[in-house]
Amino acid sequence: MEIKAIGIMGATSTGAGAAELFLKNGFQVRLYDDFKDSLNVAMAKIEWSLHGEGRQELLANIEGIQEISKFKGADIIIEAAGKSDDERRLHFRKLKDHIDPGCVIAARCDVHTIKELIEAADLPRERSMGFHFIKPVRSNQLVEIVRTDKTGDACLEAAAGLLRKIGKTPVITKDNPGQIVERLARPFTLAAMRLLEAGKGHPHEIDAAFREISGAQAGPFEIVDFAGLDSDCAAADYIYAALGKPERLEPSAAQR
Repeated sequence: MEIKAIGIMGATSTGAGAAELFLKNGFQVRLYDDFKDSLNVAMAKIEWSLHGEGRQELLANIEGIQEISKFKGADIIIEAAGKSDDERRLHFRKLKDHIDPGCVIAARCDVHTIKELIEAADLPRERSMGFHFIKPVRSNQLVEIVRTDKTGDACLEAAAGLLRKIGKTPVITKDNPGQIVERLARPFTLAAMRLLEAGKGHPHEIDAAFREISGAQAGPFEIVDFAGLDSDCAAADYIYAALGKPERLEPSAAQR
């Protein structure tokens, strides 16, 4: 299957960043948001990012929309909205009435499993999966593709090929708490927090040591600061509980 027309739900930083990348790589893009101001800001940022010859041709291939019915004709819908679970289910139920039979659904996915969302929203099982764009979207190459036990191989291959066309490195993981990225990152973050609790170093010192030994661009505290302490704390609690509360993943008091 070939993907040419992209629908993105949510004019967030992730949604706008993804829309810009798809647009610059020759795809037709429709960017949706409930809130007109959010949509206008995202569209203005995308327009500002386009320079030189061909700018007008590119702008002709993107449309900001506020009606879900305008997703008709899209080959894939990528969710990027920061909404509650109830709101997400409602949006996806509405979406089902306005997409073509072969349209692929890529739900927003980070630490939470997606099987429950797909089932609750009654999405087409074989054409549904999760996408986790690692921030910042424009510069970070990694994208997790999360498959359930019902996701079709052809859809997975098409999604991975699509991401490669915009310069991303897709990794496919089976649906599980934390997926790959958060499961790998959690022990490093907890170790950094416990060093801080024990008075063994300041955050900037721990980050500097981590960057030096790992070659990473950011240390644990810098990553937490970028994601937000509340979000990191919620992720730590979720993974800890979902995996049966193993002692090694018990959240640190420094995260509270």
